[in-house]
Amino acid sequence: MADLKKLFTTLLVAVVVIGILYFVVGNYGFVFSTSVDGTIVAVERVTPPVAIVNNGSQGSMSNNGMFSFAVAVRDSKGVIHTASSEDRQWAVARAGNCVTATFFPYAPWNLKKEGTYYNARLDQLRDCKDASM
Repeated sequence: MADLKKLFTTLLVAVVVIGILYFVVGNYGFVFSTSVDGTIVAVERVTPPVAIVNNGSQGSMSNNGMFSFAVAVRDSKGVIHTASSEDRQWAVARAGNCVTATFFPYAPWNLKKEGTYYNARLDQLRDCKDASM
């Protein structure tokens, strides 16, 4: 009976550990996201706004491609954090505005992009003259 209880406990611990690992691997960017409070250095559209006629052809641009931005934010230590983003809120942000943004990193097993960010979510946009910075 003691062996059965020990086996059950071991299996339960193994299932919990595997579940935690599955969550961390599947949601790496969310688990290890970084919140940055700083000043926008640059926000640029990845694809310039041009007149797009969508006739259903293969050459038409996706909706995500139309709203892709390259974002650079300088924090209080002088480090510039960069990412690409499909968050449409970046369309109103301008260089010099103060922001709080969340940056989501690529997983370290993605060797070509390890150490960089794949998304930047604009959490708060404010005028830098505010004392709330």
